[in-house]
Amino acid sequence: MKYTGLNPTDVNKVASGSLGVFVESTQVGTFGTNSLVVTGSTTLSGSVLVVGPQTNAGSLTITGSSILSGSVSAVGTLTSLGTLGLVSGSSGVNISQSLTQTNSTSSYIYGLNLTPTFTNTAPSQTQTAFRVNAVFTGSYTGSATSNIIADFGASSVGSQLTITDVTSGSIYMVNDVSGLPIIEATSDWTVNMYNYPNIVFQKTGSALYLGVSASAASNVYIQASSSFSAPVTNTSDVIIDQGIGASYRQTQAGLQTSTSVPTGSLYTLALNTSSSVSMTALITGYGTGSRDTITGEIRSTIKRISGDATIVGENIRFITADFSGSDADIIVSGSNAILVVTGSTAEPYAWRATITTQIV
Repeated sequence: MKYTGLNPTDVNKVASGSLGVFVESTQVGTFGTNSLVVTGSTTLSGSVLVVGPQTNAGSLTITGSSILSGSVSAVGTLTSLGTLGLVSGSSGVNISQSLTQTNSTSSYIYGLNLTPTFTNTAPSQTQTAFRVNAVFTGSYTGSATSNIIADFGASSVGSQLTITDVTSGSIYMVNDVSGLPIIEATSDWTVNMYNYPNIVFQKTGSALYLGVSASAASNVYIQASSSFSAPVTNTSDVIIDQGIGASYRQTQAGLQTSTSVPTGSLYTLALNTSSSVSMTALITGYGTGSRDTITGEIRSTIKRISGDATIVGENIRFITADFSGSDADIIVSGSNAILVVTGSTAEPYAWRATITTQIV
């Protein structure tokens, strides 16, 4: 088929059953048996019905409606500006490949590989490597419909990540391989983390809930360094500050004293000018060889107006110890309140403390 303009003026039939397609004496494609191969750019402004396979080596633009019963292979760009009619259960774009790895260790392949290169040409530009911008329209008064924006998973385990367009219910859901929920975000701004079937973390509005209600097996851990060879303070403190001028803090600290230096500073609190502090320390120490143990609770009231900090009255101490030479107390030095512990010159002592302070 030869075109010199908009209308065909000549038809060339080839004995082999294929038919050449020409534009201004240049062949741009070939009709074969139930197939169309186009090597240049193609623009289709009417309706398109493809029953057999179609291969397009250039760009393909469809401005009408399209019904594809066969396959389309586009080596160039493929743009569809019209509508695509599908029967129930069909896919607009369906990638159904059978991929086999090469016989080599640590090789990898991709079912779908997106490798765009973006070049900025002006300030405040936005580049998007992958975008889903679905529009769900229509209405139905029967049973509820589901508008799922994205659904990721393996055929053997079902959905492991779903993003759904809803005004009430789960928008974002991450599941394990058996389909049980792990993380959920809902339309009312609630975020849930599961130890199925229980919610172990929940954000509702501005409130955070940790643990399982009425469950003795529900624990909340705040962890930091596990090494206590030197003074270590847990920087993941529990702090309550509701804006009334009082800050409540709970901290854990650890230390190991030696035989040559049996006394050490287990915890130091720096006081700001014009501050009053209620400080309570629960301590446990033990000899690393004999397991001689010391435990106790120390309560201290400290203030700082300007200059150095001072202790108000006397500390209240409850100390029980195997070795009479071991001890613990809260002292002040400069602007600091310090929890000081003393072990033994006969063996190293390991110390642990939980310190609670309320600063006003």
